[in-house]
Amino acid sequence: MGDLMEEFLAYMQVNKGASRHTLNAYAGDLNQFFAFLGYEEETPGLEALAAVDHRAVRRYMAFLQAHGYSRRSVARKLASIRSFFRFLCREERLDRNPIRGVSTPKVGQRLPRHLQVEEVQALVEKPDPHTVLGQRDRAILEVLYASGLRVSELCALDLADVDASDGLVRVRGKGGKERVVPLGSAAIAALGVYLNEARPRLLAGAGAGGG
Repeated sequence: MGDLMEEFLAYMQVNKGASRHTLNAYAGDLNQFFAFLGYEEETPGLEALAAVDHRAVRRYMAFLQAHGYSRRSVARKLASIRSFFRFLCREERLDRNPIRGVSTPKVGQRLPRHLQVEEVQALVEKPDPHTVLGQRDRAILEVLYASGLRVSELCALDLADVDASDGLVRVRGKGGKERVVPLGSAAIAALGVYLNEARPRLLAGAGAGGG
């Protein structure tokens, strides 16, 4: 029959494109669950797995929480076990999935950490203003800070989208929706240095490199 967990991991790699890191996480989560069930040396066979019920899974979740695991970690481990038993049912090795009646713990959303003003200033001033790459990076950081654009929105900007004289930039966001965003004086100044000094030199260098 072969090792059931090895079959599962091979399936996840070939059919789901799971990375080596993900496969190792699956293996670790399943081995921990098997150890809780009393199988510390090898993957339990089908007879033992068929005896697992939702009560055993809930006891395992309570065990994890009692030992300080966060809800996020418990949810991930439950997802690994769920995928394993779903695989066994899909392959008709088991006719019952004990995870079906077990709810995933609710995981609260993490609030994003924002930078302090001093941290932003240090970041913006990090690029070397005496190099073309530094001038380019300074313009990028100043525009991001002043406008609140997403990085993807910044990358999608064209020259025609920037109105340096009025300090405005036209942004195409999700769903193709457009909005006009004002820029501060520092962002406008950094953009001017980039457009007038750094960009022509960068383009000239790219042209020379391409023959």
